[in-house]
Amino acid sequence: GFISTNTILYSNNSRRNLWLRKLAYRLKQAKNDSEKAELLYWFGPPQNRKEAKFLLYYLLYPHGLVQACVIENLGKTSDNSARSLLRSLLSSKKEKVLLQALKIMQKLKDRKALPKLWKLLKVKKSNILMAVLDCLATMPHKKSIKLCIQLLKERKLPLQVKKRILFALFQMTGYAFETVWDWEKFWKLYGKTMNIGKVYDPCEGKRKTKEGFGKTVLKPQGYNQRFGTAKQALLKKYGGSRSSEQAVYFGLDWLKRHQDKDGKWSTAKFDVHCKGFRCKGFGKGNHDVALTGLALLAYLGAGHTHLRGPFKNTVKKGLFWLKKKQKKDGSFFNNMYDHGIATFAIAEAYILTQECWLRKILQKGVDFICKAQTKDSGWRYRPHALDADISVSGWQIMALDSARKSPEIHVPLKNLIWAAKFLDNLKDINNKGNFTGLTRYHLDSPQKVKEQNPTNPNKKPKPTGGSLATSAVGVYCRHLLGEPMDSSIIEKGIQYFAPKTPKKLYSNHPQFKAQNRYFWYYAFLALFQKGGMWWKKWNHILPPLLIKDQQKQGCAKGSFPPDLHWGHVGGRVYSTAISVLTLEVYYRYKKHN
Repeated sequence: GFISTNTILYSNNSRRNLWLRKLAYRLKQAKNDSEKAELLYWFGPPQNRKEAKFLLYYLLYPHGLVQACVIENLGKTSDNSARSLLRSLLSSKKEKVLLQALKIMQKLKDRKALPKLWKLLKVKKSNILMAVLDCLATMPHKKSIKLCIQLLKERKLPLQVKKRILFALFQMTGYAFETVWDWEKFWKLYGKTMNIGKVYDPCEGKRKTKEGFGKTVLKPQGYNQRFGTAKQALLKKYGGSRSSEQAVYFGLDWLKRHQDKDGKWSTAKFDVHCKGFRCKGFGKGNHDVALTGLALLAYLGAGHTHLRGPFKNTVKKGLFWLKKKQKKDGSFFNNMYDHGIATFAIAEAYILTQECWLRKILQKGVDFICKAQTKDSGWRYRPHALDADISVSGWQIMALDSARKSPEIHVPLKNLIWAAKFLDNLKDINNKGNFTGLTRYHLDSPQKVKEQNPTNPNKKPKPTGGSLATSAVGVYCRHLLGEPMDSSIIEKGIQYFAPKTPKKLYSNHPQFKAQNRYFWYYAFLALFQKGGMWWKKWNHILPPLLIKDQQKQGCAKGSFPPDLHWGHVGGRVYSTAISVLTLEVYYRYKKHN
């Protein structure tokens, strides 16, 4: 099903075929993957089998955004010949092709594919099986329900697969039961008479239950590696320790003791909660929204939600405070820095708990981020700015990435493509035209450059600034936007910042000027995903350094003193939250293959 673009372009002289030839040429001439993604995005749904083949050529392209654009367009086609071609992919013996085909079918909702999907229920691989269940749930059918109930009888199914089956059954029937016996009893009584067709949403109306048929079931949670034995296994596998986990717990305990009654964490007044000698290290400005979001991320990163764990009341108060702060337009604060971090926290809370009230807040927050973005660029401190920087944009990208992991949250691909183009424009290019590895800090928008240079409308904006920290942000955000970790861009970025290991915490020596907790946080995330020599070296140095720096006595026990860079803005709360997040790297996100 995958062929060269050269073999499919010359059948007739229609305007559509001419456009297709031009598109193929532009894709070959594209300078980077974000440009390819944009071209494919605007191509739209295929109108015939040939156009579907053209898009399938890029289905396994190594960049995630390119793949996403292909899946988005193929999932919207109404042409029967194109749909027939896509159904044939469900017979593929290649796992990667099959998984991509299932993603397309989930969007396409082609009922003619049901027989092939029913056969795939016999597959033993969990990732394929769960993808099949997601497809079946979008096209309710009585046979699908019957087969899912039979599948529940298998004892060797992983718990997460069983949860996915239960949720698929809920989506197809509107009823929520937890045991196979309840489902069998229900099906015998109502299977022949009930109407099937609607896809039920747990956040719309009330979940149906029949007396005597068990309890309701929620959608399976994400990020399961943050809990229980899976968490302990990853700690051991990737080099975490009992000391690093103890430091995480002490940090979270300090944050709990210094939370305000209304649920927020204060930049400059956290010391009112101190007992005995008061903690020092206040921040400047009004960044309570950002600090509250960052503190919540620290709890959520360790698997503590408002529904479970010893800190559930702390998390609950923080989430409800953010809920109250959100305005009608979806913003949490006028500053995009604060808004991005708050939305990021809400996104992770929703993934972990699937609470419906969080979904509404998250979608509004995501919509505001997308509206505030500058076209073909990133974000600045204020919405709709005529320039952008990597620091503010980094938090927006992480928020959007977490949000899009929930299919029911709408994150437009257009905004992700703009963000990827922004990162490409921030690359520092030497005289030979090669990327140096440095990601610049700031970039004016094309619109602003045109306004400043009316006599030269073709002038392109030049990026300015840049440091080790911005390069680490650039590497990690490129990874989130689909850049493969083995690409030359990622390699050069890591080679730029990784040799500057965190040898000293407080030093005025120029060599360590860019050493700060913000840099360490992003660098550690990026290096964990990359693995290899630099990850091992950093993992040998950074966690022991942070553990040693953590306060051991008094009311400040568990906190981290503000560093010499952003510590003066966020204060002790910021330093503690971001240090805890750094120590959670082993299990916070799954390692990318």
